[in-house]
This record gives sequence, structure tokens and C-alpha cells, in this order.
Amino acid sequence: MAENVTRIRLVDSGEQDRYGKPVYTQSTSQQVAHVFAPVVVDDTRGLDSVTAVDGGTLYFRHPNMVDAEPDDRWVIRGDEYQSEGREAVWRNSANIPIGTVVVVRRTTFTTD
Repeated sequence: MAENVTRIRLVDSGEQDRYGKPVYTQSTSQQVAHVFAPVVVDDTRGLDSVTAVDGGTLYFRHPNMVDAEPDDRWVIRGDEYQSEGREAVWRNSANIPIGTVVVVRRTTFTTD
């Protein structure tokens, strides 16, 4: 079962702003995850609002392995998530690398 996802990454455009700092632009790329395992992390109710934190893990198997940066964003099933850090190696029970995993999360605020 494959899951098509989009990675959004800020990349150096090669240009500089008026202070000599690099100007970044968004670069999107389509990726094929082996599976997405969603999880609800926290759901906090306030007086008139709800803060929901959810996320999950993207599993990428060879040959569709990916890298991840902490500021990467991912569009999964139409929702946008933020990388929780860099990718990690996914190993089988014999400790042989079979892919990469990326942990993602998002926070949504709603009012009653």
C-alpha cells in the first residue's frame, strides 16, 4: 500500500536580499511513502477553544527512501504537517536497513 505525499522544503534561490542574506524559496517534490501511521498526540480543551496536536510516522522503503530537514513540511492526505527532525533509518528485526522514517506533527486551534 503506497501513500503519495508532498515534501515542501525551503531552498536557497541563489539570490541575496539587500542585507546580503540568502533568499529562500519553496521547493516541492512528490514522494512515495510505504505507509503513514497517524497518531493523536494531545487534545486540550480551553474555556472556548480546543488545541489538537496530532501527527504520525511516514515509512519509506527502498528504493523510495527520503531525507528530511527539521523545517520540511509534508502534505499527507490533504493535511500539512511539520517534520519533527531529521529522518531515521528503518531497520528490520535482523537490524538490516530497509528504509527511512520521518516523524511529523501539526497543531490545530479551534474555537467553540
